[in-house]
Amino acid sequence: MADRKELDLAACVNCTVCTLACPTASVTYKYRGPKLQGPRGGYPQLDVANIGEEEIDYCSNCKNCDLVCPAGIDISLINMAWRAEYYSIHRQRNRWMRFWSHDEWWGRLFTCFPYTYILVNLLLYLSRYTCLASLFGLNKKARLPAYAEERFLTSFRKIKQHRGRYKVVFFAGCNVNYHQPQLGIDLVKVYQHNDIEVATDRNFCCCGAKLLTAGDWDKAKKNAAHNIELLNAWVKAGYDIVSLCPQCTLTLKQEYRKLVPEAQDDIYLAHLYDAMEYLWQLVLNGKLRHDFRKIGTPYVYYAPCKEKMLGNGTTSVNLLSEIPGFKAKIVADGCCGSACGYNLEKNRYHLAEAIGKNVFQAVKNSGREKGLTECQMCRFQLQQHTKVKFIHPLTLLRHAYKL
Repeated sequence: MADRKELDLAACVNCTVCTLACPTASVTYKYRGPKLQGPRGGYPQLDVANIGEEEIDYCSNCKNCDLVCPAGIDISLINMAWRAEYYSIHRQRNRWMRFWSHDEWWGRLFTCFPYTYILVNLLLYLSRYTCLASLFGLNKKARLPAYAEERFLTSFRKIKQHRGRYKVVFFAGCNVNYHQPQLGIDLVKVYQHNDIEVATDRNFCCCGAKLLTAGDWDKAKKNAAHNIELLNAWVKAGYDIVSLCPQCTLTLKQEYRKLVPEAQDDIYLAHLYDAMEYLWQLVLNGKLRHDFRKIGTPYVYYAPCKEKMLGNGTTSVNLLSEIPGFKAKIVADGCCGSACGYNLEKNRYHLAEAIGKNVFQAVKNSGREKGLTECQMCRFQLQQHTKVKFIHPLTLLRHAYKL
């Protein structure tokens, strides 16, 4: 565990701006905030054997502390390292959250046999009205993402592509592969329309974001080392890398450097893009096709915390503004409370609801019936609490192209 202690603690200037920006600290006095938990809280100086679980279990890993830190400290990763250290000594109170953090395992299991997904989705639906959710450490009010009939990687093989001027490898992630394969198909269609050839790699594994949040540092590190090797190989073969999930993109770009500091080769970092960011580069270079149909429906756009951390807070809106008639009300301030499935936990649902209260109200006040956001968990959280139907911006782009 020595590598965890190499995380930079001394750079903290004790300004407390991270605590002021922390969504969880703003709704409960029981959490003393990211500064006192992480850089100034004594990790690893404090005796983790004698710290209460309440001290380390409130952080949702939303990255707002990292976003505002003037010293550039990866505060959230320090806190996740502390959490992993604590759970290596203590029994985890809600062990089911580590159980459910293995998205890739469950995705493979629940989609490997015909019609298995139907049974699983039925159980997920019934859990809202029975004690099933509580038994598995989940809150029955939370809306769980349904599993797809067919994995994205299976659907991808059926798509015929032409060779493009540009080449990218798509890091699909667990959400697209097991829950929303249509979103991955949307990406392929839009990219092909813009002369971009899309490849995938069946050997990619889960990015590890939820594993980190659940305290499974060792498994997250193993996944990181595996993916880094594959990503570098694709870049050396002449490909850029794109992802539709802000959580995956941020983990690949930010967390992997600290998880696997011994990795000598990280050339993939300069070629890693959010899917909408990559298309925006085409706009800046005058290469994006503009054969759009007019969009008459006004939208509300919510900028996910991790999209802002990537520096892409308004990239999707800027890109969609190329579509004739596109109008969007931007909700950029605040966290919706769904980071890494925080809103699914039995003992955290009420906190997630309180965290997102201002965002929910802002979305309702926009007066829009349709919304846009890149993060899957944000879409579920916002739809549940506002009744506004949210889609990924890339899906709207495909509709505008009439593909």
